[in-house]
Amino acid sequence: MMPRTMNNKYCVVCGDKATGYNFNALTCESCKAFFRRNALKKIPKCKFQSNCVIDIVMRRMCAFCRLNKCIECGMKKVSTRSPRIRGSTPNHLLTESTGTLGVDLERRGQGVSAHEN
Repeated sequence: MMPRTMNNKYCVVCGDKATGYNFNALTCESCKAFFRRNALKKIPKCKFQSNCVIDIVMRRMCAFCRLNKCIECGMKKVSTRSPRIRGSTPNHLLTESTGTLGVDLERRGQGVSAHEN
């Protein structure tokens, strides 16, 4: 399914058709995804003079200048989620107070049936 675009609204970062407000700025899906992936990372410096033109054609050429433009356009790093560790289990699934899930995991690990003590 294609993302909806906002009628006559354009991404403040690259000028593509905007799909909504993301991280506090009106952006397209591409800039939203780019910012989500890169806002908290250390991006290598620009190979040129840190003044690359970021538009719909050139937005993939320089991550450093694109991230700077995202921030200049009002996108906020604090609105991003911290990255999860691949393969980790969310904390709410690890507690024993989760009801049957905690019991099911305990039974699987120890081979104890529900009626044994």
